[in-house]
Amino acid sequence: MKKDVFSESVFLFCNRKKDKLKMLYWDRSGFCLWQKRLEESKFPWPNTEEEVQSKVVT
Repeated sequence: MKKDVFSESVFLFCNRKKDKLKMLYWDRSGFCLWQKRLEESKFPWPNTEEEVQSKVVT
């Protein structure tokens, strides 16, 4: 999946245990990176690239 990281896109990454999520985006002055860790549950996450969805938010 090739995407332009300098676009107005937000990229989400999840670890193998699905208890940590990172969000990366470009805000015209630099990259922003946010991280969230769950104590007891897991993030719902696609298992294959075919399950990955693109959403447009305005």
